[in-house]
Amino acid sequence: MNKENIEKIKKILYNYLKNCKLMQVAVSDGKNPSIFNCWFSYDDKYNFYFISPDYSIHSKIIKNNPNVAIAITDTKFNTEFGNDVVGVSFKGRAKQPKGKELLTAYSNFLRRYPKVGTYIKYISNKKLDLSLTKIYKIETDKLILYDEVDFKEGEERQEIDVKDLLS
Repeated sequence: MNKENIEKIKKILYNYLKNCKLMQVAVSDGKNPSIFNCWFSYDDKYNFYFISPDYSIHSKIIKNNPNVAIAITDTKFNTEFGNDVVGVSFKGRAKQPKGKELLTAYSNFLRRYPKVGTYIKYISNKKLDLSLTKIYKIETDKLILYDEVDFKEGEERQEIDVKDLLS
């Protein structure tokens, strides 16, 4: 893929992601696929962050199989059938960050959702077990952009390695 197309995709992603707050994460234990919705934050390396209870089905699956696919939805999208579509999805691996990486993950999430701090204080004040709620980091390696707005017919689907977006 040429540099001009990569820059075009980066601009589209920047504008799309800043307006989206909801993503779907697909996981599988090899027999049973599962998908869930969650609030997300992200960084400039296309890592995505979400918070989930440690006891959820998807958290249990991620412990054994960290491979995930995510789709990011613009909830303000015009849903009339026949309108041009833009969709963003990634493939990657989910993990629970540790140490300094954990602090970076929470800071990233708190910048986007300041009320999370109030939620954490509430849990602490009620002496509830904060350890049951985990933050996850998804390190992506593949982007699939489907864009009928910015790409001509036949070129709507753009698949690119994330490392190419970072160079």
